Amino acid sequence: MSCPDYDIGMLALVANEHWKQASWLTRAAAWALGHHQVFEHLDRRFRISFFRDRPFLLTIREVN
Repeated sequence: MSCPDYDIGMLALVANEHWKQASWLTRAAAWALGHHQVFEHLDRRFRISFFRDRPFLLTIREVN
């Protein structure tokens, strides 16, 4: 899947907001039951889980 950088950056921001607003139970379910995708943007690797049609930001790591 090829998206412009702007779309990936916006997805990461929205996923981070969903993560911060979610309860611990929703976070655990997103981690365990969600569909995970990995994106690279601005020398960072984002791991985002899609759970109940909402993105949740799981990890951010530097790309070597």
